[in-house]
Amino acid sequence: MFASSLESIGTWRASRLPAGRFLLLAALFAYAAWLSSTLSASRLAITLAAMFSLIAQFRLWDDLIDRVHDQAGHPERVLARVSSTMPFVRAVVALGFLNSLVVTSLGGVPAASALAALYVLLAIWYRHHPRRDLLHTHVLLAKYPWFVLILAMPIADPKVAIVAIVSGYCAMCLYELLDHDGPLTHVTKPIYAAHVGALAAAPSIVVPSLDAALAGGISVCALCWCACNRSLAVPRAVRQAVPFIACALVLAVLSLRRFS
Repeated sequence: MFASSLESIGTWRASRLPAGRFLLLAALFAYAAWLSSTLSASRLAITLAAMFSLIAQFRLWDDLIDRVHDQAGHPERVLARVSSTMPFVRAVVALGFLNSLVVTSLGGVPAASALAALYVLLAIWYRHHPRRDLLHTHVLLAKYPWFVLILAMPIADPKVAIVAIVSGYCAMCLYELLDHDGPLTHVTKPIYAAHVGALAAAPSIVVPSLDAALAGGISVCALCWCACNRSLAVPRAVRQAVPFIACALVLAVLSLRRFS
């Protein structure tokens, strides 16, 4: 029974949390959190592990909530096919307990309180917003910058933290908007443009310099290219990587401020 549960969880992880992609995502956001904090070398590895664990916990929680929707829309997914979700519920609880301990050890009561607030807010949202629309997607993606905020505590440079959080959120939203083939709609075009503008302008707010302007310009050009080539034979993975490359450029500019 236990071995079967572990096998099911392993199958879910392989399909819904591939290590290669999500370790890179965790590394990007962990660096954003570390850059906003005390810059302790020993803290970086712990922050990376905690970021990946938080992503795993909340992604599994999302899939548990969406199980009924997935049974109709994505019947191939693991949680849509299993007869019992109890092993996955236990995994979420175990990860939640572990993450709470790590977050508290890194950021104390403020970080633990922020994590608890995220649990409450998401639980309320899941309960009262059953529709899986664009608003739902943007609300759920807010958990990623919240992870950055939690793991950055105690925050050493608030301006760097704000820009890193905004850039990370915009990158995640742009990733989702580029997830489907075909042109942007009249609804998604202004949303896409707003995220591009925020991501491109973010570094100049903290580090008004030629480097910041150059990073912003590169980001705008690359993200506009992605939007214009959605319907062409450009691999989706290539398009979806661009927002995170733009976010990495922002973090590189922020690094100049923190290490100068």
